[in-house]
Amino acid sequence: MPIFTQTLGCNYDMGKPEFENQLKAELEKNKSSISINIDQLISNLTEKISGINIGIFTSQDGDGMFSIYANAIGPDLYVRQKEIKEYANLFDPKFTSNGIEPYIPTVDDPFEVDFDVNDCIVDLVALWLKASFSSKSFPDGAEFQIVGNDGYGTVTPLSLP
Repeated sequence: MPIFTQTLGCNYDMGKPEFENQLKAELEKNKSSISINIDQLISNLTEKISGINIGIFTSQDGDGMFSIYANAIGPDLYVRQKEIKEYANLFDPKFTSNGIEPYIPTVDDPFEVDFDVNDCIVDLVALWLKASFSSKSFPDGAEFQIVGNDGYGTVTPLSLP
C-alpha cells in the first residue's frame, strides 16, 4: 500500500481515492482565498490581455506538491505578465517548519503508488477549478483556460466559464 505524508514526520497508508478525497477537501478549505485571488486577477486585467491560462504546475518529483499560477495571453507577454504579477499566484503550498502550508496531501515515494500522482493532481484540480469558478463573471472576449503544465493531466485544457 502506498505511503503518503500528512504532516512532516507522520506517515500513513492511503490509495488514490483517499488521496483525491483529501486533496479535494483541502482545496475546499482554501476556496475562498483562491476565489479572492481570481477576483483580483479579473479586476486588474488590462485591455491588452486577451486571456489567461490558469496553469497547474506539479513538482518534477511527483510527490504531490503543486501550485496554481495565472499566465497572461496577448501581445508583448513580458509586459502583460508584469501587469498581473501581483495577482498571478493563485495557490502555492510550501514546505515550512510546521509542515506543508497550506496543507495538501503528498506522496513519500511516487514510485510506490499505482497511479500517476501528477496526472491525478492536474485532473482533480482542473475539474475542481471549473466546477468552483464557472459562475464567476469573466470579462467578455477574454479567454480563460485551465491547463496542466508539462503535459500532465488528461482533462485539460478546460475553458472558464
